[in-house]
Amino acid sequence: SQSWTSLRSAIFVVSLRSSYHKNCSAAFGRCRWALCKTRIEDIFYKLCECIMKGSCLCGDIEYEILDFNGNVYQCHCSLCRKQGGSFSNTGAIVEKSKLRWISGHDKLNTWIKDSGFTSSFCKRCGSVAPNLLRDLDYYWIPVGSLEDGNFKIVASIYLDSKASWATVAPESRLFESMPSVTEFINYLDTNQHG
Repeated sequence: SQSWTSLRSAIFVVSLRSSYHKNCSAAFGRCRWALCKTRIEDIFYKLCECIMKGSCLCGDIEYEILDFNGNVYQCHCSLCRKQGGSFSNTGAIVEKSKLRWISGHDKLNTWIKDSGFTSSFCKRCGSVAPNLLRDLDYYWIPVGSLEDGNFKIVASIYLDSKASWATVAPESRLFESMPSVTEFINYLDTNQHG
């Protein structure tokens, strides 16, 4: 894709400037370039066009997701209803490598139920925050913490326990319970939803 081509080009430029950085620090007492190794990752993310930002209410926690396709789902189970305070919880699942914590990762509290249900939240304001999905290399993302974007509800799960007053997205694929995690991740990952 165009974003990754730009990223590869940037890696080449930054690697050249980084080698220069080693030499110019000694010669000039400071780097003439505003690029330092600690900032290289920031540059890579900013070069990509498809970055979605998220944060908590108080702003202590901030993160970015790279290359997010916008496919989200609504979970109607009783745990998600209690966690989100509504008839469903709108979530997304992204690869671990595509989420970058900008700030506040150390300000997360995490609660794990015996069943494995996990809820991470800001220590200061209580906003629900991304958390690792079981023992997989994926993060669960609370979509309400993201900036507004081009989201599409492609699935509704746990309809067998939905609230009597809930509305279900009619265009989404309907699941009475939870499909296998692998099947579900693959379904969310595809861009071909009617």
